[in-house]
Amino acid sequence: MSDSCEVAIIGAGLSGLTAAYQLRELDVVVLEADDQIGGRSQRTELAGWPTTTGGEGWYDPNPQSPESRLLAEVGIKSVPVSGSAMLHTAGGRNVSLSTPEQLAQDLGLSEQACPDFLQTFKRVAEACDALAHPPVEDLIRKLLSVTGAEWIGPVHDEVLSYYRRVVSTEIGISLEADSAFSMLTGMPAFGGASAVWGGFLVPEGGAPMIGQAMAERLQRPPVTGALVTSVTQNGTRVTITYRHDGQHKTLDAGHVVVATPHPITGQIVRGLQPAKLAAMDSVRVLPIVEVLLLLADGGPAPWDELSAVWTIDKSFSVCLHSKTDLANRIGDGGADKHSVIKMIAVGPSAAPLSDRTDECIADTFINDFADMFPEARDKVLAHTVKRWIHGVPLPSLGFDQHVAEMVKPLGNIHFAGDWCGFVDTANPGGAGLEGDWGGYSVTAALNAVVRAGLRAASEIRDSIS
Repeated sequence: MSDSCEVAIIGAGLSGLTAAYQLRELDVVVLEADDQIGGRSQRTELAGWPTTTGGEGWYDPNPQSPESRLLAEVGIKSVPVSGSAMLHTAGGRNVSLSTPEQLAQDLGLSEQACPDFLQTFKRVAEACDALAHPPVEDLIRKLLSVTGAEWIGPVHDEVLSYYRRVVSTEIGISLEADSAFSMLTGMPAFGGASAVWGGFLVPEGGAPMIGQAMAERLQRPPVTGALVTSVTQNGTRVTITYRHDGQHKTLDAGHVVVATPHPITGQIVRGLQPAKLAAMDSVRVLPIVEVLLLLADGGPAPWDELSAVWTIDKSFSVCLHSKTDLANRIGDGGADKHSVIKMIAVGPSAAPLSDRTDECIADTFINDFADMFPEARDKVLAHTVKRWIHGVPLPSLGFDQHVAEMVKPLGNIHFAGDWCGFVDTANPGGAGLEGDWGGYSVTAALNAVVRAGLRAASEIRDSIS
């Protein structure tokens, strides 16, 4: 590989690969520390069955959205997210996320608590609907200025307790310490999830297929196993140092896109100013632990029509019936039928697992899944355990005050990644590319990473022009 290039991309997740693909007519070098591309969405195998680990790649079906146009351009087909969404309650029951009246009954709320629950449920649904229809800058600023508890207001203790447990388990936030924005955009069990669940799309084969399709169109294949140690502006060029194949190497680039989790970005990019570091600190990052199961069903199973189950008081936050892989398309419901189940712990659920072995984590998750679905006992053919220290980014209170600085280039060094996926210098309210907020917060969602890569590529193209 040459020791110089026009553009270097640090990180071969979907954000970095999107930027590389947009600039593919230039001499682009992509450096990835992992042994395969994809970031938090990668291909894997369980007992010889192909599947995916990490994000599924759910996204809004708007055909004019940047991510929809990108997928169409690279030839990725999508299908509706199938199956129902459920909540596993503290009482050990699986309840459907249906009407607020039915959910209140299924949750066993008292007669005194029901009016507050119904009213709050309605407010959440209205706010989420408003967030999906720009302009939303003023609403986002308002939601980022108050905590979840302040936004909910005085409600019955049963209602507050339910919401507190759901947000803590599912997305790792506190109603009393974190913003209403984080609460509203991260809680499918909170505000009519079943009404919109069938509207999401997912790429056939999973999110890793998108990165692979873009990488195949680059002039040079991504360099995996390349651990970047520093990125430094050097006059009109940028110097990158990294380790690869046991050797220390240097790459000279005209422009650089750093598309890594922001804690890593802060470590490797030299010369970051206090304002930039403060902006990055306004995004918290939560760890993720995932256990992937291959189940030999041997016939119809109670999770066949299931898409996702959010849990309370389990070792994992959410359980997904992954239907993006080939394993779920093999078999006719008879003895050769298989299913792939993803169990994911986020934030407070994942933190206590950091010092446990993979086998201990797998045993705990599998036992909890079998507690929810006893039919799964003795049907586990294979499993894997995956950990992400820098898992899900969440905006802190006052995040909106930092977004303009957050994505501001440092000389010829540009920034991408899901942590800055909905901000741009022309729209510091947090609305994102082309003013379309897209109905998500700063998360690991497909639209956030794609739009961050598009923005960084646009900055470089404008600079070169």
